Amino acid sequence: MFTGIVKSFENDYQARKGKLEILKEIMSPIIQRAIEEFKRNYEPYYSKSHRRVQLVNLWDKCLIHQYERDEFFEFTKN
Repeated sequence: MFTGIVKSFENDYQARKGKLEILKEIMSPIIQRAIEEFKRNYEPYYSKSHRRVQLVNLWDKCLIHQYERDEFFEFTKN
C-alpha cells in the first residue's frame, strides 16, 4: 500500500524537478537582462543613495546631531 504512494510521490518529485530545471534555463537570461537594465538605469541613483546611507551610519557612530545633518544636506542641495 505505502509502496505505491512512495513511488507516486517519487515520480511527481522527479517530474517537478525536471520542470524546475527547464524553468531555470528559461528564466536565467531574462533575470540577468533585468539586472543589467536596472544597473544601467538606476546605478547612479543607487550609488548616491548608498553613499548617503554610509555617511549617515558614520554620523550615528560619531553622535552628530540631527540638525547638523539637516544643515549639511540642505547645503549640499544647492
